[in-house]
Amino acid sequence: MPQQFTNDIETKYSGLIRDANFVVSAYHADKSPALQIMSPEGEAVLTASVCMDIPPEEDCIIIKDWSENEGIEAVLIKAGLIEANNDPRLHASGFVLAGEFKMIGKLLEAWQKFKATELQYL
Repeated sequence: MPQQFTNDIETKYSGLIRDANFVVSAYHADKSPALQIMSPEGEAVLTASVCMDIPPEEDCIIIKDWSENEGIEAVLIKAGLIEANNDPRLHASGFVLAGEFKMIGKLLEAWQKFKATELQYL
């Protein structure tokens, strides 16, 4: 079962969302962290993470910061969910690069809880 927590968030395209639901799970392909953001009503706002050929390091997540997710790295840093990093490990995805960031705060807590209870079933 995915782990969830709520947090306010303001995205470029959705604006301010109070008490957004952050849903933490894992990608089946490599068991790397997956992060979806849902409205309080349960509608998908965006998938902040992406699964790449090379999995992230321990307690790190790869963030999709292009297209409809443009600016989400800064939003997650401001929310205290990923650690600011001026030189993140980069993963190539076609013509763009996805940054790898250390999870912190509520996101790290939810990921650790998910790993301890659910990762074995993937």
